Amino acid sequence: MKSSLTAAKVAEVLSQAQEHGDFYVYYTKQGSNSTTYAVGTTDFNNWYIEAKGAQPSHDPETEFLFFSWTSDKFRVIPFERIRTLSPLSAELNNDKARA
Repeated sequence: MKSSLTAAKVAEVLSQAQEHGDFYVYYTKQGSNSTTYAVGTTDFNNWYIEAKGAQPSHDPETEFLFFSWTSDKFRVIPFERIRTLSPLSAELNNDKARA
């Protein structure tokens, strides 16, 4: 585990994911400082997600497992690359306010 990753960060990300339901996760791309995003969920109790098959293996202490609605598959991202999680509902409300 790298020094920039703390147990508090892991707990915060997992707590926010559970609280938000569907969320935007903003993270840095591998091998880059560029930030990108995915729309996802950690609630796998859904017939659509269950039909996608087995979840990939991951290290729950260092990696964040979620289902990405953006890429329609399970994703694993190291916690250290996660910048922030934002509720999908907040993103959609902000989009409506700009229109």
